[in-house]
Amino acid sequence: MLIRQAVLEDNQALCRMELLAPQGSDIRITENRRNFFFKSSMFPDNELLVIENEKTGQLISVMAYALMDFRIGGETVRAAYMFDWRTNPEAQRGIDRTMLRLWLTLQDHARAKGARFIFGHVKSDNNRAISIYDRVGTRTEGTRRFFTLPVFHKMPADLDVQIDTKINAIQDYHEMEQVFADHDMWPLMDNPALRQESYDKYLCAKISKGSTSCKIWDVSHEYDRIVMGVPRLYRTIRPLCNALGKIIALPKIPASGDSIKIWSLFDLVLPEGESPVPLLRTANNMALKAKVDYLVVSVDLAQGSHMLAVGRGALASLDFHLFISDLEGKQAVKSPTYYDIRYL
Repeated sequence: MLIRQAVLEDNQALCRMELLAPQGSDIRITENRRNFFFKSSMFPDNELLVIENEKTGQLISVMAYALMDFRIGGETVRAAYMFDWRTNPEAQRGIDRTMLRLWLTLQDHARAKGARFIFGHVKSDNNRAISIYDRVGTRTEGTRRFFTLPVFHKMPADLDVQIDTKINAIQDYHEMEQVFADHDMWPLMDNPALRQESYDKYLCAKISKGSTSCKIWDVSHEYDRIVMGVPRLYRTIRPLCNALGKIIALPKIPASGDSIKIWSLFDLVLPEGESPVPLLRTANNMALKAKVDYLVVSVDLAQGSHMLAVGRGALASLDFHLFISDLEGKQAVKSPTYYDIRYL
């Protein structure tokens, strides 16, 4: 088996690997990417590693990481964000062994570039991945809950809400730096031009009302999200919802094979005592106009119980743990931590 850097000629094989590896437990969704490299291209210092069967040319596994500098406890710390870890379900044997080998290679590369630790996010019920992380000595430092909110009818508009569709990425960065000053894992500015390019491509709008705000991120033109499986309950109630949906507004209940469109809400600013409703209503109405099926918003569980108000009416919720693998000593990281939208 050969470990090497991924090249553009691998794109088709990597996209197929992604397509054949659906995510989720209740509603299983797969992503049909057009360009597997689009996510890594948002980070200026990144590397995609693949394991290839030298005899057949088959790609067995892929793993990416990005070197980033963070503010942690008032210090600047370099770390490697690990993402896009996929295995080829068409490979026959030894998948766990090859995944472990790829992880150890990534550790060596990240350590050589000055990273003090590797981190990433893992779904709380992904037992296979968690077992591998346990074997390599990772630890959990906090949990983030992702809420899926259905978009299905127009909501009352709030006249005091401001919508900005052209955002200066540098100005926004410095504003958010102050807002999230108490969060560890704040990423230092790496490449202003690249950040602005990502905003121009994927940022739909910033919604504000008083001291509250959030932003909308849309990467749906980079891939199709396809439903591969739904719970029996959904299969049972879907015909009824479809029939009633001709009379009253009801959320979309997906069926296997359906393609769904999702917007992500991020950088949610919600001081205690404030309501998220005006922001969510505005995002809902914008999504309805754009034929978006669901909104996804996440909250660090250490931010305070008032933040969980954004999840009222959610169709589903998923918990993701922040895992850390130390490379040089033990890096203290306290929750809440900042979640960079590029991680999605």
